[in-house]
Amino acid sequence: MDKVPIEIGEMLKELRYCIRPSAVLLARRLNIPRSTAHHRIKQIETQGHVRGYLPILNTQGLPTYLMQIRINREDFLFDEDSMNTLGRIKEYLKQCQGFALLATYWTEDKQQILLSSVIFCYDSIQKILDDLCQQLSIDHENIEYFSVQAEGIPDFGPGTFSQGEIRNETD
Repeated sequence: MDKVPIEIGEMLKELRYCIRPSAVLLARRLNIPRSTAHHRIKQIETQGHVRGYLPILNTQGLPTYLMQIRINREDFLFDEDSMNTLGRIKEYLKQCQGFALLATYWTEDKQQILLSSVIFCYDSIQKILDDLCQQLSIDHENIEYFSVQAEGIPDFGPGTFSQGEIRNETD
């Protein structure tokens, strides 16, 4: 897949802060005055019924990958250390440059923890993996990635990563 210009990648990543419904569009759809639609939008936001707005992305034709990071429990003396490593990886993924996180979840068993993330890359996937391995001291053999097509609401917010479920929380 072709590399996406960084401007496009950064724009998609920043959409998490500026996606909003248009009062004009809502007024047309609901057949109400624009000022009424604007007032209702503000009202539901103020009351906390809407915490934020997210784009729904279709990554067809864009470099999108399922990245799986395996944490082998046998590599750690204490189970708490493997969970700390999971926490460090989560923090890194939230702050890393070069890709936008679309969805993330993790599962575990007695032998390993498997963190799976769908990411849209606007940098080289190999560069992202090399940085991840270098920054967090993870062996390349513990990371796999597959090219995928994804559609849905991205996990752009600073939300939590939960075991066995995808989290899409907003700011």
